[in-house]
Amino acid sequence: MQPQYPYQPQPQPVQPTTNPYDFIVNPSKPPKNNPIANGSMFSRLLVVSGGLVVLLVLFVIVKGLLGGGDAGTKNMIGVAQRQQEIVRITSAASDKPGISSDNKNFAITTKLSVTSAESDLKKYLASQGTKLKPQELALKKSAATDEQLKAADAASTYDTTLQQVMKTQLTLYQQELQRAYQKTTGTNGRALLKKQYADTSLLLKQLQSYAAVIQ
Repeated sequence: MQPQYPYQPQPQPVQPTTNPYDFIVNPSKPPKNNPIANGSMFSRLLVVSGGLVVLLVLFVIVKGLLGGGDAGTKNMIGVAQRQQEIVRITSAASDKPGISSDNKNFAITTKLSVTSAESDLKKYLASQGTKLKPQELALKKSAATDEQLKAADAASTYDTTLQQVMKTQLTLYQQELQRAYQKTTGTNGRALLKKQYADTSLLLKQLQSYAAVIQ
């Protein structure tokens, strides 16, 4: 006969003590949500496109503040065309034999001044995306002016006629500078036009003093 042993219950595994209110006291932190990393490709494209749109808007605003705008650019082109015509007339006058020394000096001074102004204006327009071709710059070339000076040369009145022509050209030039200034909103463009307006005023004063001597 097998010996009988008293029944011994199996030990139960120790359960970790848990607080029934632990979910309130120590709530689990939700994982951080990254809309770009976790989102779809379409969502990522929307975020990138939105950023590009913002940069484009900022670029347009800054360019508008520094540039001239469409109306200002159109008037600046007219100024450059007038500058080209003045340079053409003074170049011919400075090389003409028999011209008075005062007129010759004035023609050379005006040519150098306006040539420099035209170069600065063309550089500015190019920085704003407008490059002028030679045929476009020559649109204010006046055949009537050439005929007027040719007739004056034949009549021995070239000096006085040249001064009249230059007074007309410089006055028109100054008026066009003023209109361009009024239509331009950019800081750099307005500063350039203001300087060229002041330089033209000096040329007109110089021309007036030469005219008084000849008369």
